[in-house]
Amino acid sequence: MSVEHVTKAIETFLSTDRPEVLCIRGRWGTGKTYNWHQQTKRLRGKQDAIALGQYAYVSLFGINSVAEIKTAILQATSPRNEIGDYISNEKLRTRLNDGEKILRKVAASFMPAIFGEGFGQAVVSALSMMIGKQIVCFDDLERKGAGLDIGDVLGYISHLKEDRLCKVVILLNEEAFQSNDDKQFRSYLEKVVDRSLLFEPTPEECAAIAITDKTEAANYVRERVTKLGVDNVRVIRKIYDLVKAIEPLLSRFAPSVFMNTASSIALLAWSHLQPDIAPSWEYLRKRSEWSGINQKDEPTEQENAWDQQLTEYGFTTTSIFDSAVMSSIQAGYFDPKIIDEHAGLLHAQAVQLAAAAQLREAWDQHIFSFSTEEEEVIERLVRCFIKHVTHHELADLNALANLLKEFGKEDQFKAITAAYVTAKKGTPRSFDVTEAYLREEVHPDLAAILEAELKGHQTTTTFEEALDELYNSSMSPRLIGILAKATVDDYFKAFKTLQGPRLQNALSGLREIMKITNPTPDGVTALNLAGTAMEKIGAESEYNRGRVRGWGFVERMEKLTSEAAKPSVAVGEEAL
Repeated sequence: MSVEHVTKAIETFLSTDRPEVLCIRGRWGTGKTYNWHQQTKRLRGKQDAIALGQYAYVSLFGINSVAEIKTAILQATSPRNEIGDYISNEKLRTRLNDGEKILRKVAASFMPAIFGEGFGQAVVSALSMMIGKQIVCFDDLERKGAGLDIGDVLGYISHLKEDRLCKVVILLNEEAFQSNDDKQFRSYLEKVVDRSLLFEPTPEECAAIAITDKTEAANYVRERVTKLGVDNVRVIRKIYDLVKAIEPLLSRFAPSVFMNTASSIALLAWSHLQPDIAPSWEYLRKRSEWSGINQKDEPTEQENAWDQQLTEYGFTTTSIFDSAVMSSIQAGYFDPKIIDEHAGLLHAQAVQLAAAAQLREAWDQHIFSFSTEEEEVIERLVRCFIKHVTHHELADLNALANLLKEFGKEDQFKAITAAYVTAKKGTPRSFDVTEAYLREEVHPDLAAILEAELKGHQTTTTFEEALDELYNSSMSPRLIGILAKATVDDYFKAFKTLQGPRLQNALSGLREIMKITNPTPDGVTALNLAGTAMEKIGAESEYNRGRVRGWGFVERMEKLTSEAAKPSVAVGEEAL
């Protein structure tokens, strides 16, 4: 039943004084108790909504006898208009002014200590006769003490209904019952319970129950957990708490950094908190666009289901930042230094994407409009380019330079080239046309500027510098050539030395080479060296053996070894 249907059933139940027993059952964490409290508190102020005048909520957690249940009811009973309120000391003092309540509270609380256990129980038993014509809600039945028998609990509930004319509610996590308790409970259920409701809210309803804030972050987390299908209110609250904890640490970065991180936290925390339901961390850790390459075993049915779920969620690759976030979730806190290190990279990527988007919008005025004027279009293009020149590439410069030359805008041409040269000092690849994706010919004037700048730079690039630059220029013959001349030890030392975003960029750049259908000989050599180094790292420990997988390098080497071991087929043998 959805929240709406259960709510209507609760309203009907409370509106009459007819003695009856209502059982609201469901899985752990779905919000049964929360929903009951919310509905009773909502209805207490409505005229005729709650027929009986007294109410007691009792948790059976750790209770070991029926006498203890009676005591708990006596101590918890409140008037209808205080349903759901916190019982403060002031309220307790007010109640104790009532003679009847004094007798109840004092006897229930102090008689056992003064006169002995037997006498105290006798007093409680006598006072329990005062429990009648009221609402009693029992929670945590599955967590009762070992000394309390299920049959005794349900027998007393039947007594409250039949003899004391009470309305009784049982909030039950029936999944927790095992063996004899489960069988015994079910055998009593039909006899004792008048109506049994299955509380089964949708993920969207669970998210609404768990997160009541109206902030942008709250709305986003609700959307993310609903997309995942998380239907455990307690888990959703913990996910939201984690998102709120990391939000201040990401406040100085682009908004997209927080949104992407919150999306990852929803998935990773779900995996951590509900490992029997959510995609496992072992699966997530090795998941990447290369995780299926050369996989020895066919994916299980569960893994295929997870893959489809994560694809629909928009989670493709587990990044190094995701691993750092998961470690923080497991540890119970976020280290600001680690978050800063990784978030800084995401922020730079977000700023670069935003700059590229602005430049595209400016180009759209030129390409997809017949009403804008020449000066207006060119002014906007030049302004956008210079404003974010550090985030633009040589291809952007070349396209704009050709347009300016076509319209004879020499001053603007000089302005954009000067800004570009100043911003790209110290990065030789920014002036190397062999490393750029250029869709147009380079104008001779621009080519001369680029050649002069390239000659003026130190063009000797070390192996480690090549790894650093590779991600932003993975098709560069110059960089790949440098990497091909290295040794396995060079790769091994670099992979062990580089940390965080630098290692992520190096490995991601090398993986770009794997995307090429027919890589150059230098590209093949670089991949072989990197793969062998990864195998060497994996051989260090079982822990590292798992960590190197998923990037694609080890899997690629395994495929090469497997293919080399296959027997060759002689000419004409296929026909035999």
